[in-house]
Parts: sequence; structure tokens; C-alpha cells
Amino acid sequence: MAAAARFRIPAAAGALLAGVLAVQFAPALPAVGTLWAALVVGAAFAAARRAAWPLAFAVGLAVATVQGRHVLADRLDPVFGAEVLQVTGTVASVPLRSAGRVQFEFAPEDPALPSRLRLSWYDERATLVPGERWYLSVKLRPPRGLANPGGHAAEQRLAIDGIGATGYVHDETEPRRLAVTRAFPIERARAAIARRIEAATGSSPSTGLVQALAVGVQDAVPDDQWALFRLTGITHLVAISGLHVTLFAAVVALGVRFAFRARALAGRQRWRVPAECALGLSAATAYALLAGWSVPTQRTVLMLAVYAAARLARRPVAAPDLLGLALMAVLLRDPLAALTAGFWLSFGAVGAILAVGAGRLRAPGAVATFGLTQAAVTIALAPASAVMAGGLTWVGAVVNAIAIPAYSFVAVPLVLLGIALAPAWPDAAVASWRLAAAGLDLQWAPLEWCAALPGVGWSPVPPSFALLGAALVGVGVALAPWPASARTLGTLVVVALLGARADRPPHGAFRVTVLDVGQGLATVIETRARVVVYDTGPSYRGGGSAGGGVVVPYLRRRGWQRIDRLVVSHGDDDHAGGREDLLAALPVSRETSGAGVSEARCQAGETWQWDGVRFAFVHPDASPYDDNAGSCVLRVEAGSWAALFTGDIPAAVEASLPPAALRADLVLVPHHGSRTSSSPALVAVAGARWAAVSAGYGNRWGFPKPDVVARWRAAGARVPNTAAAGALGFELGPYGATGGRGERVRAPRWWRAGSD
Repeated sequence: MAAAARFRIPAAAGALLAGVLAVQFAPALPAVGTLWAALVVGAAFAAARRAAWPLAFAVGLAVATVQGRHVLADRLDPVFGAEVLQVTGTVASVPLRSAGRVQFEFAPEDPALPSRLRLSWYDERATLVPGERWYLSVKLRPPRGLANPGGHAAEQRLAIDGIGATGYVHDETEPRRLAVTRAFPIERARAAIARRIEAATGSSPSTGLVQALAVGVQDAVPDDQWALFRLTGITHLVAISGLHVTLFAAVVALGVRFAFRARALAGRQRWRVPAECALGLSAATAYALLAGWSVPTQRTVLMLAVYAAARLARRPVAAPDLLGLALMAVLLRDPLAALTAGFWLSFGAVGAILAVGAGRLRAPGAVATFGLTQAAVTIALAPASAVMAGGLTWVGAVVNAIAIPAYSFVAVPLVLLGIALAPAWPDAAVASWRLAAAGLDLQWAPLEWCAALPGVGWSPVPPSFALLGAALVGVGVALAPWPASARTLGTLVVVALLGARADRPPHGAFRVTVLDVGQGLATVIETRARVVVYDTGPSYRGGGSAGGGVVVPYLRRRGWQRIDRLVVSHGDDDHAGGREDLLAALPVSRETSGAGVSEARCQAGETWQWDGVRFAFVHPDASPYDDNAGSCVLRVEAGSWAALFTGDIPAAVEASLPPAALRADLVLVPHHGSRTSSSPALVAVAGARWAAVSAGYGNRWGFPKPDVVARWRAAGARVPNTAAAGALGFELGPYGATGGRGERVRAPRWWRAGSD
């Protein structure tokens, strides 16, 4: 009976999580009537069966729906997106500087606007402090991000962060600082500490890392360092983890215990335990708030709170109950936390550690227990790491065995010591932060060596929901107190499901994916065993590019570790801006391009064949051309089916090409639907089933032009557009041609803007 009672809380926590996830992955939020019915049925079932999980599932549905409705109601009304607005409000976050811009959150005073905006100010001289009240000219847009298979879900992240609109500071009027207020005191404290650390550590490559460990400003860590952390499996150490918060609370509690040994407090021992609990929990909460109140720190504070309450009440709490209560508290406060990698990594790691520590998995000796714990955590985190944290790495266990003690017992204590000393002894705080940075500087060379090892980074194909569920069941079996054969089988299930290969087109067929890169073009062409990338998308004003941020993740998710042919149509940034990042990330067997990119030029008449699919360049010839007119035009054929990739060729080039080369079932509309291209002659000759457009949502040129779209449609073509539908997928081959659905239609979510 006691054992059954013990696992009621974990069962209820699991049911609550299932209810929350059912909403988060739904295409639309449930109706109010559905929620009431679920709550009534859950309550009746719980009363009849004396089990809490049916009601917990219904509560999960309800809290996630209520939060979702609040998120949608707080989004920008599109009527405000067409003009420059004059807005008064308060800086609400730690400003982040990168690539010539300052990004910050802004709380406007106008009740007609969302409660929180995320703004970029493209002025390196801009100086902002949380709590400052400003008058700004801004251009806003509703939350909308790129939509690619397996890609970064920007709209999901904005919903999680409570951002109702994004935009930038406009130069229509001069920005004015109006006052310094006492609003957002925690953010002010975080910003002040981050500034002191930057001043103390100077040019150290670990400055951003020290800031991240101190106050959770993770965006201060450069992209190349994040790449090292991902490839070596220590990304979780950069976030202020539960272990760091627990250590801080334990140090404070131990300090209280030693203080009560003093003669002055000798007669007040009955207050020792309450003081330890109160001050230790207060220290943990303060550190978690300074760290940005991330899911791992929330989970730790809640577990410590339950532990402190049980200690004061002198009632033991089982470890699974402790974890279950923390999980329920996190989800009831913020159901969207279930969509973050930190949620799964945090609770998964603690669950695995508890499974070992509670004696469920036996290990003789401290060394064996340490190794078993590492293995258990690796297995438990494999599904979440594969799907949400950028992939897996075979060096992670070894690197973590060294890095976890170094971070937890050296780097983080030094950083925390600096925070504690800063108010009373600034020079000692500076010395502590400099020592932490110097120690962290020692890691870069070994991490770079590990990251350069062959096959170190592996991005498995994202499994379906059914396969992911099976993998999670496998994790449970692997960590259960069952015979070794069952646990081995569970581990093999996890490995097998995460090792699945992506589906490939059959011989004689090819797949085309027009990626959503904003205003630009990046396309992936796959045959049975080869891959061609046609254009690499733009570089981004705030730093990074579509090459590194969209194309590379997509290729890795599809299982490609190298590019067989890279074709950059011409030198304009919206087509070639991601080239350098792409070349730095993946090996390329051969590259050809139009003018202004590389010496290896595409040439009309060049042909090759892979896996029964024929590739041919049909333009340019040897004549001199300007930039757009010199775009590489690539024709791909599989039997009687063909696709035509046109770059930015103008109408004059369209007219110069042989009609036989222009006939195609799929045409990438030239120049993003500009009036300079898509001449009536091209449209008529092509006879396309699909005329796919790659353009940015709300782009300033108005691409694709309405009359161009109408022309293609009048000729019988469907005209899907990445700006409206997200990434577009097509497959052409001996069995016919399919596709045209965008990612927003293929995988709709309530938090994702739909296809227009």
C-alpha cells in the first residue's frame, strides 16, 4: 500500500504533463466546452477510481489552454504593423549587444499594444539599462518566424518568452530617455552584474561565459562557443543548472549551521533547522532569479521548497514524489515550459540520477556508481538531446566527467563569490571573476580538439511523435528496477529509434525542399544517395546567416554529412550570404556559381547524372552578363518530370533560353516574383504544375507581385510561397509528382501563424 501511495504523485505529474503536451502540439486550442467536459469526466473518474491522474490530465488541458488564450490575446493586432509607431515604455530586460545592434525587451504603456515587445536597435552607440523609460519610434510586426522541418521554432520561443510583437527602433524621430524608474529591479541587478563582469574580464574569450554563469545571460556567449558546447555535449553546463543552485543553497545552509555553533547562539538550537531552511531556500531563490528563472532553476527551487517543508514538518518525502511535485509546480505556473529543451534535460537528468541513487540500479563501489550514473543520464537525455538540443555526441560522457566537477566546484563558486563580494569588496570581486575567466580560458583548446574528432557530432533524424513516445518508453524500461535483460532491451530500443535513417527518394526520383529563409533563396535537391544545395540564403543583419542557421541544420536532420554539389546562382547576398557559414560547417565535394562568387563558374551545356536523375546547366553561356542576368539556371529531370531553378534571371534571359529547357513541372519563380521576370512567354512555355516562390514575409519590395502570381495561376500553376506557407516540399520521379504543402500546413500549431 505504501509503495502504491508513493507513486500516486509521479502518476499525477505524468498525466498533467500529458495533458499539457496534448494542447501544445494541437493545431488549435481546445474549445471551452471541451475543457469543461474533460474536467467533469476527470473528476468523476478520479472519484470513482480513487486515482488522481484522470483529473490531472484534464487540469493539464485546462491550464495550457488558458495560457495559450492569453498568449494569443496579447499578440499585436496586424493593423499596427503597417506604420511607424511612437511608443513610450520601459526597458524590461538585460540589453544584448551583437553585430552592430542592441536587442532588448520593452514594456509599452499603450494598452492597445502587447504587454511585451522584443526590439532591435541598430545603433552601436545605444546605451540602455533595465528600468529606463524611453520614447521610441518603432516598426512592429506580429510574432512570426521561419518555418522549416526540424528547424528552430522562433514563434514557439516568442510564445514561451511572452513576446507579443517584434520590431526595430526606427529613425523617424530621435529616441529620448525620459526617466530612470525602479521598475524591473531584478533585471537591473542582472544588467549591473553583467556590466561589472565585462569590465573585470576585459578581452577574455570567456567573458560571455562568466556572464552566463553569473546571471544567465546566455546570448552573451558567442555562436562559435555554443557550437563547441553542442559538439562536446556540455551545453547544459552553460545554463545555470539545478546543481549550481543546490550547491549555493547548501553552502549558505552550512554557514548557518556553523554560525549556530557560536557561543552567542548556543541556547537557540531549536531555531537552527528553520534558519537553515529559510536562508538556504532564500539564497537559492535569489540566485535563480538572478539567473533568469530558467526551468532548471525553477525545478530546483521548488524541490528545495518541498524538501524544506518536509524537514520542518519532520515528514520524509520520497524522491519520486519530490520530483513529481516540482514538475507539477513548474507546469502549473508555466505550461509552455514543456516545449523547452531545458525542461526535458533538467527533469530527465534528475530522474536518472534518482533512479541510480535510490538503489534501483545497483553498482558496486563509488567509481562504478559514477559510471552508471553517467550512463543513466546519457540514456535518459538521448531523446531530448536528439530532438531539441541539436543532436548527440559520442565524446559527451568523457568531456562531462571532467567538465562537470570543474564547472561545479571551481568555475561556478568563483563566479558566485564575485557576486557576493561585489557590494562590499569590489576589488576582490574583480579578482574572483578574472580567476574564473582565466580558468575557463583553459578549456577552449581541448574542446576544439574534441570537436574536430571524426564523427563527433551526430544529428539524428527527428522521429515521429509515435517513435519519440516509444523512445521515451525505452528510457523508462532502461532505468526501471527490472532484470538486466529488460533494461538492455530498453536501451537498444532508444538507440535503434534515434539511429533511424531519413527516408530517401527512390532511384530515378528527386526531392526538392525550398527552405524558408526570409527574403532570399536556399533550396536542397536530394536523390537516392546525393544532395545538391542551390543557393544558401541571406546573411542576417543581426548576425549569422541562413546558411548556418537554416540550411546546415536541415541537412544534418536529413542525415547528410557532406554536400555533393553546391550551386550559388549569383553573388547577391540574399542568394550567397550564407555561403561562408555553409562551407565552414560541412564539406563540399564541388562548387559552381554565377558571377561574383567563386572562380568555378557554372556553364550552359554541363550535365551529370546521379541515381537515375539528370542535372544540366542551361545558363549562362560564355557571354558577359551582369549580376542577375548571370544567374546559374539549373534543370533537373527524372524521366518525364522536370524542375527548373532560375535564380534572379530577368525577362531578357528568359527569352534567350531554348523552349525545351524551360518546360518544367516545378519552376522556382525567378527573382522572388519580381515584375522584371516571369514573362508571359516563360509562363506559357513552362507549363508548370507548381510555380514556387521564395520570399520574406512582409518584405519591403512586395514580392511576389500580385500580377506575377496571377499570371502563373492563369496558366494553371499553383503558386505556393515560403513567406506564407513556410518551407515547401516536392518529390518528382517515375511514380509521379507530389508536394506543394508548406510546413505551416504540414505541422500546424496553435502558437504558429497559419498559412496565409
